[in-house]
Amino acid sequence: MSDVVNSENCEDYEVLLFGNHTCLVEKLKQDIEFALKKCANRIIELLVSKQSNQSLYVIKGDSRYDWQWFEEGKECKLLKLGTKEWQPGKVRIKVTLEFCPDEPEEVEVQEEEKIDEMDKVAKSLDDIRQKLNRENNS
Repeated sequence: MSDVVNSENCEDYEVLLFGNHTCLVEKLKQDIEFALKKCANRIIELLVSKQSNQSLYVIKGDSRYDWQWFEEGKECKLLKLGTKEWQPGKVRIKVTLEFCPDEPEEVEVQEEEKIDEMDKVAKSLDDIRQKLNRENNS
């Protein structure tokens, strides 16, 4: 499987539950990728017909725009602000599947508490060092 659909906050081997149905994150990504590629022609045609956006005509202009944009990318050149030359490269379309937990994980809270505790210990140690330095310098 190519990485057309990326996932954030979840791994391919993890399982999602939607009502009474479960699926692997990897399988969902594969299905989304397949559907996007299969429908890319129709999606782009619809966008071009409803918009007067010239950027979409660039996508439509290629006879292989359905798969190429998702796989190897479309060759182009980029002119960055402040540069004098075009930089050759490719543009590739990617989709992100993101899992957003309702509540932060317990581990994160515990880690924050540990960091606060370590900060307190460090401040106490600094105080002790300062006192020792004052006593040694006296």
